[in-house]
Amino acid sequence: RKELKNMSVDELKKALSKKGLEAAGKKDDMVDALYQAGIQEEIVAARKARLRALALDDFKKLLASNGLSAGKKEDMIEAVLAHEAELVEAVKAYEAKIQEVLAKMKEELEAKTANDLKDLCANKNLKLGAGKEGRIETLLEDSKASGEVD
Repeated sequence: RKELKNMSVDELKKALSKKGLEAAGKKDDMVDALYQAGIQEEIVAARKARLRALALDDFKKLLASNGLSAGKKEDMIEAVLAHEAELVEAVKAYEAKIQEVLAKMKEELEAKTANDLKDLCANKNLKLGAGKEGRIETLLEDSKASGEVD
């Protein structure tokens, strides 16, 4: 990270552009983006090495379990990595949607009176908590735990 901080803004912009990342913002933001990109590259390289080390039969089982087809080993490795990247993006999108739903629920709960929130908590056999904010948090946690926001 230190060597990234020593780079000029122009050097940071070029390095970000080279990696296909947005080259804008404050210097610290660009340093953080490059640092995170470097970490991600290390993770991918380590995963590639683990996939290369798999026995061919094990590798084919991994492909089959993910609905991927066999081919040249390097192509199969890239297919697995692409599939895993898609799964990560799907999880991020799912988590973002959950946060969106929780934010909407919180907004709706904040519009209620403290007594209404107390009644909601009581009806769900939840701790009544002290104050409006505590009850809202209790109700939101219950919604997550019960799968109401899935």
